[in-house]
Amino acid sequence: MSGSVQLGRLFGIPFRLHFTWFLIFVLVTVILSYVYFPEFTYNSWSTAAYWIVGVLTSLTFFASVLVHELSHSAVAIRAGLPVKSITLFFFGGVALMTREATKPATELRIALAGPFASIVLAGLFYLGFRVTIGFSEYVAVWCWWLAWINAVLALFNMIPGFPLDGGRVFRSIVWMVTKNYVRATRIATMGAGWSHICSWLAGSFCSSCPIGASTGYGCCCSASCWAALPRRATVRRCSSTCSPGSPPGM
Repeated sequence: MSGSVQLGRLFGIPFRLHFTWFLIFVLVTVILSYVYFPEFTYNSWSTAAYWIVGVLTSLTFFASVLVHELSHSAVAIRAGLPVKSITLFFFGGVALMTREATKPATELRIALAGPFASIVLAGLFYLGFRVTIGFSEYVAVWCWWLAWINAVLALFNMIPGFPLDGGRVFRSIVWMVTKNYVRATRIATMGAGWSHICSWLAGSFCSSCPIGASTGYGCCCSASCWAALPRRATVRRCSSTCSPGSPPGM
């Protein structure tokens, strides 16, 4: 992805940050520290406490996104599909594989790995919230927000339309039934339009609740459906020409 800088390698996979990541990191940190924590949690903290917890929460959120992408990558590598890089950017992250899966079961496992990791993280953070709520409000608030945001990340990604994980899950199931990769891709891309509508609805819902409104996540959900439009067009072009094992068209 152009406009990104490589920070190093994670388990042998190049890890990059796109310049837009810094924008969303600042946005999430400022809104958490200046709006969410003061208005929706505790108003007795010091200014320094709001900002310290805000920065740590924002960093942990993007670490959670990275775990999501690493989970995709780990399953892909185990299936013999090399991963070129992982990049974090404004709307989340992307693990770029060098080629597509050759079997529907493989694609299904890869697609489900990310949302599954996010659900596990949501459960762990919720457990942390329950354990710490009685003696550390700082840690409890940190865990609560991260439990909520990881659950939203998993559910949002399971919307059945490209370029989301749910679109790949849908394609792999259709591929299993039809035994035809190109036909499965064409059918799956028909759901891309619905995914944009669902993204907008999810963004609207998130914006209407305190956590979503206070973090700007709802706006990101809504905007991401528009950001996905060029990738949807690429998938449609690929659906008529690509085959299993070919370089990804997204």
